[in-house]
Amino acid sequence: MVTEDQIRAALRTQWHLPPEECVALSTSDRAATWLVTAGGDRYVAKLVAAADREQLQVSLAVAEHLDRIGFTVGGPVWSVDGMLAVPLATGSLALLRHVPGRPLDGANPVDQLWWGDLLGAVHRGLSGFSHPRLIRLRPLNPDLPHLSLEPWLRPAVAAATAGLVRLTVTDQLTYGVVHGDPRPGSFRLDPDTGRTGLVGWDSVAIGLLMFDLANAVAYAGGPDQAVELLDGYRAAGPLPPGEIDAALPVVLRCRWARRAEGLARRIAEQPDDAERAWVGLHEARDALAALAQA
Repeated sequence: MVTEDQIRAALRTQWHLPPEECVALSTSDRAATWLVTAGGDRYVAKLVAAADREQLQVSLAVAEHLDRIGFTVGGPVWSVDGMLAVPLATGSLALLRHVPGRPLDGANPVDQLWWGDLLGAVHRGLSGFSHPRLIRLRPLNPDLPHLSLEPWLRPAVAAATAGLVRLTVTDQLTYGVVHGDPRPGSFRLDPDTGRTGLVGWDSVAIGLLMFDLANAVAYAGGPDQAVELLDGYRAAGPLPPGEIDAALPVVLRCRWARRAEGLARRIAEQPDDAERAWVGLHEARDALAALAQA
C-alpha cells in the first residue's frame, strides 16, 4: 500500500486539493482509507487494490447517482481529469465526501425506524439505475469443496438454497440494486441536521431487494427484534407487504447460509488466521438451526 505522503501528493496533483490533515482510518491487503481535511471540508480518500478497480468504479457510480438525487451517501469527487478514481502504482484512489454523524444503534427503536426508512428510500432511489459492470449476487452452490469443513454445513446450505428456489418458483420477487451490507454502522445520523446517510458501497450488486432487508434484520437480532426496522422499510420501500411477509424467513435463512459459506471459504484459505471466522461460522450454524425450527 502507498504511504501518507503519496496520498497527499495524489490529492494535490489529481484533485488540486492541498490536505491540511490526512489521518489513516483503516488498512488491509485489499483497501485503505484516510480521513482528509482540506479547505475546511472533510473527505475520505479510498485506495483499493488493482483487482478491485472495477467494483470501485461501480460503487462510485452508484454513490454519485444517489448523491445527485439528494441522498447523503459520501458521493465521489471528480478528479481534475474527469475521473471518479485515478490509477496509482498499487491500485485505484477515489476521493469521497465525508458523511458526518454517529452510527445507528441497531437495538434502538427510533434508530431502527431511520435505518429501515433510509434503506427503503435508497432502494426506491436506485430503481432503474444500471451500470455495465454491476455484478449479480452469485447464487449459493452447495457443492463447493470447503462446505465439507463441518458435517452440518453442506446440508444447511443445500436446504437454504432449495428453499429459495421453491419460493422464486411460486412467488414473484423484486430484484434491484442492493447495498450488500446494510449494517447499522454503515448508516450515519447527523445530530446537527437530523439527516441520515448511508456509506460503504463496496458490496453493491444486483440481487433480491429482500436480501438487503434480510441482512439488516439479521444485524438487528432477527424479526422479533427488528419490528421498527421492518415498519420503517415498509413505509418507505418499494416492496409490497405480502412479499416481505412471504420471503423474509426464506431469504433470512439464505443470508445466514451465504455467511456460513463465506466464512468456511475464509477458514479453508487462511487456516492459520481463522479464529474469528470460526466464531462467526458457529454463530451462523446456530442461527440456521433456529430458523429451521421456526
